[in-house]
Amino acid sequence: MLLKQLEYLIAVVDENSFTEAAEKLYISQSAVSQGIQALERSLNARLLIRRGRSFTLTLAGQYCYRRAKALLGDLTDMENEIARIARGEAGELCVGYLNLYAGPELSEAIGEFSARHPDVRISTVSGTHEDLYEGIVSGAVNLALNDQRRAFSDQYENVELLDAGCSVEISARLLPEGTDSLQITQLPDVPCILISEPAHQQVEESYYCDILGVPGPFLFASGLPEARLMVVGGRGYLITEDVGRPLMLSETVCRIPLYRGKDRIHRKYCLFWQKKWTSEIIEDFAALFRKKLRQ
Repeated sequence: MLLKQLEYLIAVVDENSFTEAAEKLYISQSAVSQGIQALERSLNARLLIRRGRSFTLTLAGQYCYRRAKALLGDLTDMENEIARIARGEAGELCVGYLNLYAGPELSEAIGEFSARHPDVRISTVSGTHEDLYEGIVSGAVNLALNDQRRAFSDQYENVELLDAGCSVEISARLLPEGTDSLQITQLPDVPCILISEPAHQQVEESYYCDILGVPGPFLFASGLPEARLMVVGGRGYLITEDVGRPLMLSETVCRIPLYRGKDRIHRKYCLFWQKKWTSEIIEDFAALFRKKLRQ
């Protein structure tokens, strides 16, 4: 089995045509057909069933196509990375973090990491859970500090950091004096402030309403600073998590633990990255941040 034969199979399936696959590969149609036949012989399996100008994939063909596409994608990535290293170019690391996180640990970890790896260009991006999930899937984000909303996948490294207790940040004038806890079913009759760009507002609202049980209504802010100014102004409350060392709030704002019955509401925070992108710099940064968070 040759890599070129796998390329022929992928091109035929992607173009849904032997003729167009041949044009894409700049070879003859007969060469494409012969390459796939040779692949079938080497695997001792029928991959395609041809009917005139059309074809269908067998079950073996479907599996071969999926694995071949992933294999050749990884090979291309490897070639690009080797070429980058050979050119002496610096590495890059993009760290994503949840837009509710505002602790100092991330900047401390970046500072120490940069001292260890001065040739690595490090960048950060904040976003909603969905923003970070999509960034990890696409490869735009190398690793992400995110809350767990999906079952762990064996395609990813899932480094559990902590179960963070949830709190409500709210203007003191909206609470009875002496309030030291809040129930999820008895939140003040003002909007819950969520941080999200328009593309994911519906997803965030559904999560807070259907999963956490927040009754709403909801207001949206584009970032944490804006959300906290809305809290100061008494426009609503903000649900945050106790992740890292907390920042000081305005004297007019309270941070009150949030409960469901007798139990504090928690959300699990993790570091996520794709296993196939695991590298020394990703693992080093993950270990650094985890250490900072636990100090």
